[in-house]
Amino acid sequence: LALSICTNALRPPTCSRRRGVRRKAGEDDSVPQPDPIYSDEAVVALCMNALGRNDDPIPDAGLRTCWNFSSDMCRAAVGGSLADFLKYARNPTFAQLVDHESWSGKLGNRIPATQTRGALTTTMVTVQTNRGQERKFLWTLVPVRKIISRRWRGTSTLSSRRSYGDNIASMAWGA
Repeated sequence: LALSICTNALRPPTCSRRRGVRRKAGEDDSVPQPDPIYSDEAVVALCMNALGRNDDPIPDAGLRTCWNFSSDMCRAAVGGSLADFLKYARNPTFAQLVDHESWSGKLGNRIPATQTRGALTTTMVTVQTNRGQERKFLWTLVPVRKIISRRWRGTSTLSSRRSYGDNIASMAWGA
């Protein structure tokens, strides 16, 4: 199964404003929110499309969307607040995702949940940056397992340009 979506060809997704859907502290309600209706693939597409038009409909809407879909672990890794994440996202590696020209993704592994751990999905995303460069990022997602709902959250997105031994995440949240 492969994703291949040009960011300029898709319309912005509508925000989830369903009653009874709880929000995490610090989530921005003006951009898409985690919702059980989104699959793992949809979360990657939603975040990548939002990053491709970062300032639509509001400034940093793409980054705010990614923040909303980030896990608690990833939020803590970048300082724990949206303001810290917005600063972090200006680093040279992560910034290649912001306002990119296009992207395509190939679903990697889907590892099912067991009794002792949750499911995990990886997706390799190829980005054509706004400077004409091609970059690859590995997205890792896990569903948030709660009694009320299951929502996919990003745990990490690593730039494949760096070696895994460097332990440098281009963005520590994922989608």
